[in-house]
Amino acid sequence: MPVSWLIPSVPYMPSKQAGVKSGVVNINAAPLDIDGFRLIKEAGIGTYQIFQETYHPSSYEKYHPSGKKHDYGNRLCALDRAQLAGLDDVGIGALFGLYSWKFEVMALVRHTNHLEACFNAGHIPFLSQGFSLHRPLTCQLHILSTMRILPE
Repeated sequence: MPVSWLIPSVPYMPSKQAGVKSGVVNINAAPLDIDGFRLIKEAGIGTYQIFQETYHPSSYEKYHPSGKKHDYGNRLCALDRAQLAGLDDVGIGALFGLYSWKFEVMALVRHTNHLEACFNAGHIPFLSQGFSLHRPLTCQLHILSTMRILPE
């Protein structure tokens, strides 16, 4: 789906209305190309968020054997494209329960390190969602939804 459907609605989003202090619109959306990211920045989007879902390539392939989400690298590099387009406020996340939570946490940290090293990203919120009935509750590190990695 092209990003053009979103652009006309940004001025009508509650955070852009008069009297709202933040004035920031955050979106969680599928990966875009650089031009798509430029369009949403120009429209006034403040933060772009994306869930990698799982950083484990074989597991990603298992859950997305075909279709638009099949391209692991396209999803993984979406935040690089967002940064190149000028969106400097981004959020990342994984869906805990698709692979080892320890692996996912380390991959999130490494992804954050990459964005800091390549784009001087100041802080990147970690996002989490979804519980798996197939994993123990202790593996569902929901607390990551508020965790931020801050530069020294």
